[in-house]
Amino acid sequence: TGGEEAEDSVVDIEDQVLDVSGAKIEAEDAKRITHSLVAWYDENKRDLPWRDKERWSQHAYAVWVSEIMLQQTRVATVIDYFTRWMARWPTVESLAAASEEEVNEMWAGLGYYRRARMLHAGAKTVVEQFGGKLPDTPEGLKAIPGIGDYTAGAVSSIAFNRQAPLVDGNVVRVLSRLRALSGDSKASESVKAQWALAGSLVATHPRPGDLNQGLMELGATVCSPTSPSCGTCPLAAECRALEAQTADPALLVTRFPFKTKKAAAREESIAVCVLTRSDASSTLKLETASPAKAPSRAKRVKGEEGVKVEESEVDVPGVAGGRSYLLVQRPSEGLLANLWEFPSVPVEGDASNGDCAKTLGAYLARAATLQNPDFPEDLDLHERIEYVGETEFLFSHIRQSMKVFTLAAEHAPSPLGISDASNAPPPAPELVKTKGSKAGAKSSKGGAGKGSGLVASPPHNVRWVTEEGLVIAA
Repeated sequence: TGGEEAEDSVVDIEDQVLDVSGAKIEAEDAKRITHSLVAWYDENKRDLPWRDKERWSQHAYAVWVSEIMLQQTRVATVIDYFTRWMARWPTVESLAAASEEEVNEMWAGLGYYRRARMLHAGAKTVVEQFGGKLPDTPEGLKAIPGIGDYTAGAVSSIAFNRQAPLVDGNVVRVLSRLRALSGDSKASESVKAQWALAGSLVATHPRPGDLNQGLMELGATVCSPTSPSCGTCPLAAECRALEAQTADPALLVTRFPFKTKKAAAREESIAVCVLTRSDASSTLKLETASPAKAPSRAKRVKGEEGVKVEESEVDVPGVAGGRSYLLVQRPSEGLLANLWEFPSVPVEGDASNGDCAKTLGAYLARAATLQNPDFPEDLDLHERIEYVGETEFLFSHIRQSMKVFTLAAEHAPSPLGISDASNAPPPAPELVKTKGSKAGAKSSKGGAGKGSGLVASPPHNVRWVTEEGLVIAA
């Protein structure tokens, strides 16, 4: 698994439908495989905090939290987040009592924020409908928001010793090679076959939780995507893919699982304004996906699987330590729902810096009218907005190009007067073509300038935060 944000458009493991009517492993073969695998797991399993049953007062809740975090995210990344999460919310009741904002802040940097929202909603359901206790069956668990076949199988088998199967990316890889399954691993029939095989295995062992963890552990540490350690695999004697490779070295084990080519990422362009109450200068650190366009002093760092990340230091006039930044809350639906960000507007990819500044100026003026209806929206804020640089961020299905600008509130022609405000969130944002754009649709005030044709949704909830309270995360 791997990748970053854009959770609402990614194929979610919880959307896979369990159907055990497909191919199965013969009972004797299954017993031999599962006993070999569990014996290997007992000797080789990693020491991970969520596996310590005695450490957690609610072990099932700890398993649930860990499994949600581990979807689309590496184990090494999850360990610290899990530890901090459980220290703050050690029980399902404590999580249910937390605010959405607190949950999002704790989750910041893990990506796929829909997971955090659903985990929080699920905790509330457990408290309100199940008396604070997680159901111990897959069927009962799937009544909780955000829990599908995978998480239900994980929690019920690991925490309650139920003989429930699970299938994630690691399990798909192990089973595909074990039985030399061809075809697109994400096609409907392939998914059904994977679940059927996993079900046949888990039904033969008295320790289903350890068996399921063993399958995932084997895929994560031995049966890797590109460099499997077949010589140390406990299932080498059973592996049909390895048997084929031994007979013909051209038939590599890594042929499995078969995958179709991913669709190209959609291109988007936005202009971002870092608005501060300071008139000094310092350095703002931005974390962006590679390749980045012209950031200064950029260095490549290791990011989550599937996303190359660059950490760039960009000199931003008007930003100083200990000062305040203006943040705007995103709409309640869609990408990064309800999260806070620097004011940003959609623009055409070829929009000039001047056009972007005009659009940002109009957007900030509209934010000012949240407190002062008489604030002049036609104020020429764009003349004081300074261009900083460009960078790029790669979501799982969107390549987002960003033009970064800055404005010190004290440098505006008239005091902006923007203070913390809470208003009813607007509808989800839409990109509207204006007159002069390639689509030639109707013009709208506050667009991105000649030729850009895009209009930002009105700002709604806004607030200032100090540098100490600012979390900048991918």
